[in-house]
Amino acid sequence: MLKVERLGVSWNVSGKYSESWFERNLINGSWEDGTYDVINRFQDKGGVMVDIGSWIGPISLFASQLFGRVISFEPDEVAFKLFEENLRVNNFTNISPINKGISEKNGTIRFGGNGRLGNSESTMMLDEISVEGEVVEVEVVKLEEAISELSINPKEISICKMDIEGGEKIVIPAIINFLKEYNIPLYISLHWGILEEEDIEKILILLFSNFDQCRYSRELGRTIEIDEILRRQAADLVFVNHGQLDV
Repeated sequence: MLKVERLGVSWNVSGKYSESWFERNLINGSWEDGTYDVINRFQDKGGVMVDIGSWIGPISLFASQLFGRVISFEPDEVAFKLFEENLRVNNFTNISPINKGISEKNGTIRFGGNGRLGNSESTMMLDEISVEGEVVEVEVVKLEEAISELSINPKEISICKMDIEGGEKIVIPAIINFLKEYNIPLYISLHWGILEEEDIEKILILLFSNFDQCRYSRELGRTIEIDEILRRQAADLVFVNHGQLDV
């Protein structure tokens, strides 16, 4: 077992793969410092964080001590088992791990194609990549239905984080009305190496039309517009409405 810490929050991980990855990337590295900073800024002990693409749990495990509840969606069965192994060596009771992806309708979808399952790079965008490695069918659900089945009031969702290897092309149109209706901030990672710039621009136009402002995770002190995002290929973005993010 290995103890990990970020921004004063600590948790345990277990198993050869997880211990090696967390030691290399968090204890001795600076993996996604911006992501941890953003999630920390939205902490709400009475609120809910939704983690779409939780992988082996690096963000969900951190968020469990910042939010009243964490809902973690991960369709990769290999990554999900590693996530569950990490959960077992903690005393967290507020994380709900769900071995499913999010999409525009309930069903199944082909998934993988970017090397071995569990490597954090599996994707539902198999038509967008040169498929190499394992491909499986995974279950996907509509976000609003999954939230309802968990008896969660959507108004209690403090932030939705999404990092799904290009799947944002499918998922953003599927959840944008839900996010808008309940005024839910979004932290999203865009995947320039998988999606075409035209696809990313369409995603951005949709998001900018439903949120008041966008900020780049590395420069939270100012807003950023579509043209600059495209020019810089900025990847990790926070979409909020006025008054939702103090910087």
